[in-house]
Amino acid sequence: MRNPLLIRFRSLTLLLLLVLVACGGGQAASTAVPETIPTDAVAADAATADAATATVPPVMTPTIVIPEVTKTAVPPTAEPPTSEPAPTAASVPEVTASEMPRFAQFKETAVDTTPAIFHDPIAADLSNVLVPFALSEDQLARLADSGVVVSPGTEKEFFTVYEQARYANVPIFVTSDALLHSYHLIFDKVLRTAERQFFIPLLHDLNAAMLAETDAQYQELSGTEWEDAALRSVAFVGVASRLLDPAVEIPAYAQELVDAEVALVEDASGILPSPLFPGLEFGEDYTQYIPRGHYTLSEDLMAYFKSMMWYGRMTFRL
Repeated sequence: MRNPLLIRFRSLTLLLLLVLVACGGGQAASTAVPETIPTDAVAADAATADAATATVPPVMTPTIVIPEVTKTAVPPTAEPPTSEPAPTAASVPEVTASEMPRFAQFKETAVDTTPAIFHDPIAADLSNVLVPFALSEDQLARLADSGVVVSPGTEKEFFTVYEQARYANVPIFVTSDALLHSYHLIFDKVLRTAERQFFIPLLHDLNAAMLAETDAQYQELSGTEWEDAALRSVAFVGVASRLLDPAVEIPAYAQELVDAEVALVEDASGILPSPLFPGLEFGEDYTQYIPRGHYTLSEDLMAYFKSMMWYGRMTFRL
């Protein structure tokens, strides 16, 4: 009985031998000695190669030139819009007007007429002139000389004079100052209303605020080298406050200076040294505190006039 292992071993050995034979045959074929090439043929091939090398130009390595890049300004990138747009300035509407408001303008008009009425020259003795008014000798002489005379009257407004002349059937000569006076009356009425309704209450508040502030400054500077200056500041505001409102309370330490100045303002007797400003070279003209114009119409306007005049006239010279 044959051994199975021995049979398997022999089979493997035979297979290995077949593989070796196959590999050996291939190697012998590949390592066969090449046919000998004649020397003349080798020389000819070398000459042909040299000629080919001579006719073929050398390969030139190209030079790559990189142009310079010019830097250009790049606009900033706009930020993306946010949910809330940025506030813009309020635009002021343009107002156009054919003519700005102003007072009446005089425009000269060309007159091309021929007088149809002639009169005899005025006689030196006014014998050919009807004079319905009582005139003095000097006024009669002026009337005879120039044909016009101006005399003082008792009327307060122009329109009353014109009204009387119209009823008396006397010719009326309207002068430009009559119109200017009308404009002045309108302005005076507007100013008086503004002062009573707005300026006087504002001045009361201003005086009270300044008096409290200067008093606080005096309390802080008391005992220092600035105490006297602080005291005079309180007195300066105190005078204006007392002139506007006699019942206003003045700090006790400034009462004497305030009373002295107010007495001089109320007396209005002339140019005198100022107790509060003794350094004034020419003193103070206290007659300037006498109310005039529409400021004489009421007590509050007179007090307002004096208080504002004090602020306007007394200066702090350095």
